[in-house]
Amino acid sequence: MTRLIKPNEKTSCAIYLRVSSAEQADEQNLDAQEKHCREYAKQKSLNVLQVFVDGGKTGRNVNREAFKSLLTFCRQNKHKLRAVVCYDVSRWARSVLAGPLRLTPR
Repeated sequence: MTRLIKPNEKTSCAIYLRVSSAEQADEQNLDAQEKHCREYAKQKSLNVLQVFVDGGKTGRNVNREAFKSLLTFCRQNKHKLRAVVCYDVSRWARSVLAGPLRLTPR
């Protein structure tokens, strides 16, 4: 069955990957996360526009280069982005308070 896409429907996503230590990054953890995220995006018919990777970065704060780049990318591409795909919510942020961010100005 083919799903019809409305002209203004958002059909794209970005992927965010993170590991806490350099050792985890070296153990192909990032590759496994990306594989799962791409499979999920494919199942949901989402086109992956870009992948953002923070290797060896803590999730306790949002002061991560790839994370900040992701937020900028989301703001610049909000007209076509439907989602940001993450392997697990702990990859996004360790603290629930650090997680929710507003992408558009009030």
